Amino acid sequence: MTKATPFRNPSGEVKWRVQFRLVKNGTGKQETFESEKEATRFANAVDRVGGKVAREQLESRRNRASHTPTLTEWTNRYLDPESGILTGIQPGTRDGYRRIADNAFLPRLGDIPIDEITHDDIGAWVAWQEQQPSKRQKNQRIASKTVKNYRALLYNVFEAAKTRNMIAANPVAHTRITEGNPREAVFLTPAEFKGLYEAVTPRHRALVYFLGGTGMRWSEATALTWSDINRDTMPPTVRVNKAWKKLAKEPQTPKSKAGRRTIAITPRILAELGEPGAPDELVFRGKFSGGRVWYGMFRERVWLPALVRADLGKSPNIHDLRHTHASWMIADGNPLTFIQERLGHENITTTVSVYGHLLPDAHVRMAASIDAIMGKIDEITA
Repeated sequence: MTKATPFRNPSGEVKWRVQFRLVKNGTGKQETFESEKEATRFANAVDRVGGKVAREQLESRRNRASHTPTLTEWTNRYLDPESGILTGIQPGTRDGYRRIADNAFLPRLGDIPIDEITHDDIGAWVAWQEQQPSKRQKNQRIASKTVKNYRALLYNVFEAAKTRNMIAANPVAHTRITEGNPREAVFLTPAEFKGLYEAVTPRHRALVYFLGGTGMRWSEATALTWSDINRDTMPPTVRVNKAWKKLAKEPQTPKSKAGRRTIAITPRILAELGEPGAPDELVFRGKFSGGRVWYGMFRERVWLPALVRADLGKSPNIHDLRHTHASWMIADGNPLTFIQERLGHENITTTVSVYGHLLPDAHVRMAASIDAIMGKIDEITA
């Protein structure tokens, strides 16, 4: 590993020296730098691309009049709300982007000037990222969807630099992600849902019943306050106007217009919620952290033990209650457009791609249609 070493010159000033080789087993070379930061950046480049390329990059950089920021410097500027570069997002979303950057790509690429990062560098980062362990699933690698989300943020960071003529091309463009095997949604029958509901500890049954009866996202349901529930309409309704976001201390407004919606509920669901609290009080409350019900804690302490007790022969996750709700609505003949609005999907294509295969008699109808068409073809005289 190449290192930056401090030394004092004859005048007593502290400088930094990096010793390296242009090629393996070649003659030793050295470069001197004014600061530890510059020296460390060059040392990292030697380890990353080799001494010859690292020196070429260094000479190119020294010959430029203007300073090109490192990826860390540019990402910080990109995410700084005062820079005016990234607008129209909630503070919680911005904080989530910072967390992704700090954990996903800045540790590997952050010290490199943005105009020196190549398509191959991004490819090497993707290959490394795909080998990282999943934070949610034990003994599994990170999901391809998660890597795609990381790449999307990195692409936008570079694209902002490109539009400002700081780089000639976006090195993230056309970088491919290995397609994983997406987890199949688990759908529960009403009987299976009842078994799961009864296996949940009594304190948390109302939340499980509500999720199954509304199809709301976990982040939406656990952010509801009693003022969001209208008991005076027929049927009663719930107004979805906020949701928890990563790192946010308070619920945030949904990022899409479709996410802000009104959902009809039943008297049974209303009765399951019990007596209302104060208007600004959370409907579903935990014992810690200001009353918020935390997903991870709920999953480990409530959900997984309930699955063992229920012994369903399948392993749904909490989000599968949303899938289950949609499957019940489809089975009962509700149009996909109604379900799209209820679930808060911004595009009908999302609803179709996730639940279209559940449409009752869809395969029978399509088979009958093609049979009729092919029958007409057979009747045509050659």
